[in-house]
Amino acid sequence: MAEPVRYTPTGEELVVIDPEAAKWGTIPCTSGMEIEQDYDDVRRCRRIMEEYEWHFDGSGPYETPLPPSIAPYREVKRFISLVLEDDCCWEWKGYYDYTSCGSHIHLRPRPSALHKRANPDVPGIEGDPEYDHPPHVAYEDVWATTYNTLVEVYPWILPLFAAGGPEVMRFRPRVTHWAQFNDDRVSPGRMRERYLSPGYFGHPYLAVALDRKTEAHILTIELRLNENHPAISYVAILILNRIIRRVYERGYISPKLALDPYRRGQLYRELEEAVARSALDDTDLYEELEATVRRFVDRYGPIRFEPGREIPRVKSEFRSYFEIFHSIIHYYTDWRSPVEYRVYKLYAARGNPRRNWKELWHLMHKPAKEFCWREPPICGL
Repeated sequence: MAEPVRYTPTGEELVVIDPEAAKWGTIPCTSGMEIEQDYDDVRRCRRIMEEYEWHFDGSGPYETPLPPSIAPYREVKRFISLVLEDDCCWEWKGYYDYTSCGSHIHLRPRPSALHKRANPDVPGIEGDPEYDHPPHVAYEDVWATTYNTLVEVYPWILPLFAAGGPEVMRFRPRVTHWAQFNDDRVSPGRMRERYLSPGYFGHPYLAVALDRKTEAHILTIELRLNENHPAISYVAILILNRIIRRVYERGYISPKLALDPYRRGQLYRELEEAVARSALDDTDLYEELEATVRRFVDRYGPIRFEPGREIPRVKSEFRSYFEIFHSIIHYYTDWRSPVEYRVYKLYAARGNPRRNWKELWHLMHKPAKEFCWREPPICGL
């Protein structure tokens, strides 16, 4: 299958950053992810056991990181290729027994050369790959814009983070313990004074977390809801980077819901309750989210974004969950890429990744037109 990326001489991936115009460019955030799975599944795979450093996470699962990179396709495909070479594919899980497997995504906004010179005290900045931000945009503006964009977007792409259950689409049990929904926004000043400070350490159990566990770590924005297979997580990383880049291009103006703080908090809490209900009661995540948004709209009217602060390319007003979810995956996946188109088709049909676990391992490797999802049956991808 043709690679859906191009490479610069330094090895940085160029991706289609504007699917509509087929415009190629760089992604604005480095990205990495954790792999958390059942030890009994992983230990059968000799190559990944040798190539990656594994340890038992404090909550139970066996874990290794895919390193932060500006070449996420290469990193994810390498991991999957080793599994395929060993012929040891396993049923990817968001949970097993009573153990949660949160394969969290980590993003870190890239600084400009000017940012590096102006902020030498920020831990890890010297090793960050550079990005071409305008000279008037401060480093804390980049971080605040990126963080606030993720806080506004994550509630509307929740299915992309869920690995699914054996019967219905759902998250892992107790997901909202490990990733509490948060709707807080952070000002550039607060970002600079607190989170970019060398003295900041924190590992909050939030859906979008400013995470720096210890002095040995650098600050990342951790998406703790994610538990999905790396092939789908790669597409989620692309979608988020494309949204972030468009937000940068419109003047670093992050999306923002047109709700007062009380109603905003209420909406996030009700979406969190829908996710928890689905996970605990083994009910369909799509149906729970759709019903939750419809009830909210029936009481308070359409959900709107502030004028000029919409998610770029997505309309400012909607009445159902799937309306905005589908709009995001429709506009922010590149259908010329077989990998992305396959993921789009699964979620547009409200599919369950776990019901297609064998197919997930071949998502990045099957030639174009030769891939099928098993449930729902979609072929010729």
